Amino acid sequence: LDRFARFARLLNDGMRVELVREHTHSYCRCTFIEGADNYLLRSPRHAIDALWAGVARELQRLPVTPIHVQAAWFRHAPPAREQHIEYTRAIGPSLTFDADEYRLFVRTPDLEQPIRSANPALLQVFEQHAQTALQHMARTDSRANQVARVVAQKLKGSTPALDDIARHMAMSSRNLQRVLQESGTSYQ
Repeated sequence: LDRFARFARLLNDGMRVELVREHTHSYCRCTFIEGADNYLLRSPRHAIDALWAGVARELQRLPVTPIHVQAAWFRHAPPAREQHIEYTRAIGPSLTFDADEYRLFVRTPDLEQPIRSANPALLQVFEQHAQTALQHMARTDSRANQVARVVAQKLKGSTPALDDIARHMAMSSRNLQRVLQESGTSYQ
């Protein structure tokens, strides 16, 4: 789960997963990023349902001894009875709907289990590749891309003023124009 939380952004740039370890229980917290046209904010139900069901399945399959999900929280309303049965089958019996956050709980000691047929050399290769991909994503998240996200957030029937965008990004209009020019673009 540590690696899942660390590399979840590679699955979807609009999603963040955090692993919180406590004494007896740990949980994954999933949040969706506010930004330019993140479909996860408009319709998160299917994504989070698939995510928690997939994690629950892999926790059963990958460790030497299967890990059982202790509880799952969903922000959306409870499903119809027949769908609720599927949630229980795929994730586990302790489900909470209309929760404040998306969370998936497991017992903390279970997280120390070895992975079945783990290959440390191959894992190192995959982790290096994933880390490189995350670094590339961070480099491509330029100021110009940040401006584009802010503009998309502020679009409400009219183009926001340069001063509004600069204020939102905590910089002067002149500095914003300079940064955009350095990126090979401008704000018109």
